Amino acid sequence: MRILQIIPGKIWGGAEQYIVDLSKALVDRGHTVDYLCHDREAVTSQLERHGMEYRTLPFSWSLDRKSINALAEILRQGDYDVIHVHSMMFVPIAQLAVSKAGSGARVVMTRHEAHRTKANIFVRHLFKRLHRIICVSDLVRRRYRGANGWITDGMTRVIHNSIPPYPFKDVESLRDKYSIPADVPLLMFAGRVKKSKGCTVIMQALARIADKPFHMVFIGALKSGKYRDQLMDIARKAGIEDRVHFYGFTPDARQFMRQADIAVAPSVTLDSCPLSNIEYLQLGKCEVSTNNGGQAEYLEDGRTALLCDPGDAGQLASALARVIDDKELRGRLAKAGKEYFDENMTYDKFVDKVLEAYS
Repeated sequence: MRILQIIPGKIWGGAEQYIVDLSKALVDRGHTVDYLCHDREAVTSQLERHGMEYRTLPFSWSLDRKSINALAEILRQGDYDVIHVHSMMFVPIAQLAVSKAGSGARVVMTRHEAHRTKANIFVRHLFKRLHRIICVSDLVRRRYRGANGWITDGMTRVIHNSIPPYPFKDVESLRDKYSIPADVPLLMFAGRVKKSKGCTVIMQALARIADKPFHMVFIGALKSGKYRDQLMDIARKAGIEDRVHFYGFTPDARQFMRQADIAVAPSVTLDSCPLSNIEYLQLGKCEVSTNNGGQAEYLEDGRTALLCDPGDAGQLASALARVIDDKELRGRLAKAGKEYFDENMTYDKFVDKVLEAYS
């Protein structure tokens, strides 16, 4: 099968990494993958780092005639089976190019966001011609269909995100760096450190259980220095400032996640299918999360994780206290989560489902 991936972003983010990981797996299975993207150094440099050849188009808007004509010429030159887009903006461009080129390529869209976004009425007919809409969670499917009543059951496939296997890499010890005793649980948040990800709620919860033994490490870029000061102000008032650490951004975040005893991911927004939760499942880590986004579809409260209502510091504090106090419970949740991932969410299974959607 020959597949054309249209990379949506002007910066490198989760959707772009999703495309690269998927494409590498497709190539490993004998398929051919080509890439189109914006002419932005933040994107092209990453593709070059991964050793991937690409072509650029302006993609200035969803009916950009220059991009439509250029894509049609590309389709005439290559016998593509699938065009995979990852943003609504690219659907009209792809469909009109397919028609102009007389191509038989099937256009597939992955919907990564949980927003209730309507397709513009003037180009809705082009969306109706989509071969498949891959939704990264059932939450995404329900909300997208709720805004677009024309979507049929047969058009959609729910395919949860997954994480490809990655080799172990030796990184510094967080316990050594922050002088964390061996018998004290290491709590970890991994991701952009900001309010919408529940970081304020984490600090409010920890303040309620200041008498418990723990150290909290945030792995990821801070929204701002001012926000860090706000979090540390909560910590100082609770007397736990010496047990809260901000490592900052690192490209080795997944390696540091291996060192966590308890993963804390209490997002207060409707995350479509957050990768950090899946990464912790893959690593066999005890998770404490929220029940409001796509993560509730693969984390089961009391069996593979502990789930709380978003924004409820009291619930989060109680859940954290349980797993801090009960090492056996931590192990049981971690083991069940790893088993669920291995049985249902491995990257091989993810790629199988994507290929079925392409077919």
